[in-house]
Amino acid sequence: YMAIRRGPLAPPEAGTEVFKPVLATSVDAYSVGFETDFALFNKLAGLSFNTIATTRLQGGSKRLSTATTAAETSSTNVVEFDLQDSFKQNILESPQSARYHWKRAPSFFDAVCYSGTGSSGLVVNHNLGVSPELLIFKNRGSTTNWFAMTSANYGQLNEADSFSSPSFMSFSPTTFTINTAGTSSNASGQNYIAYLFASLDGVSKVGSYTGNGSSQTINAGFTTGARFILIKRTDSTGDWYVWDSLRGIVTGNDPHLSLNTTAAEVSDDSIDPDSSGFIVNQISATNINVSSATYIYYAVA
Repeated sequence: YMAIRRGPLAPPEAGTEVFKPVLATSVDAYSVGFETDFALFNKLAGLSFNTIATTRLQGGSKRLSTATTAAETSSTNVVEFDLQDSFKQNILESPQSARYHWKRAPSFFDAVCYSGTGSSGLVVNHNLGVSPELLIFKNRGSTTNWFAMTSANYGQLNEADSFSSPSFMSFSPTTFTINTAGTSSNASGQNYIAYLFASLDGVSKVGSYTGNGSSQTINAGFTTGARFILIKRTDSTGDWYVWDSLRGIVTGNDPHLSLNTTAAEVSDDSIDPDSSGFIVNQISATNINVSSATYIYYAVA
């Protein structure tokens, strides 16, 4: 027999080992210093465009759009995974694009492809090594909503809707179980992709907070601040907002995108930097710190 190990055996010690944001200005190949297993990218410079999600597991040129219900599409004219330490975006219709790269690593991130059975109780294996705290998944072959799951509740990545409870998934360090059947999550013969995120001390944090109506520091357990921030309001409507350190997490205005829309990036002072994580300010444009409102977030140092 032959045994081949995939990926690292130990959790990463720094976010730079497993995550990197890049502001790209051409279609040329570049290195991020590690194997890219999952990527998000979007155009900047005031253009409206879907955020594209793609993984090495899906196969070289396959991709999904986070703002739509569309099934997976494939074209080497858009994206290719023909590089070990990056991916290649073959179209660039703006002066710049934001690209985010994740590596699969224990206690940090994993990606899983699975097939539905049509029966409640489907158990899917994963290699995260800890129970995922945020799981995002999509039916690859049908026009269905994206879903984002926690252990307590769930929402739709392609919508601004509030979250519902209880969750229809249960998690363990080696599996997740889908306790329902249907086209969106577990239809017989349908293929799915799932992204699993976890908190790792000093590297990543999946957390929640309650708004105070003004400004507050969100302590993610970091020492040099966050390089990537995703925030979603869960008790009411709210976009899936994304900030990164290259476009700016600064004192002052910060550009942000929303995964559930095709809107061009917008700048305002919703976020400020803090060494332990980040600061959220109540700005009406994003409403990420409304008094008594509840939020989930995912941050990478």
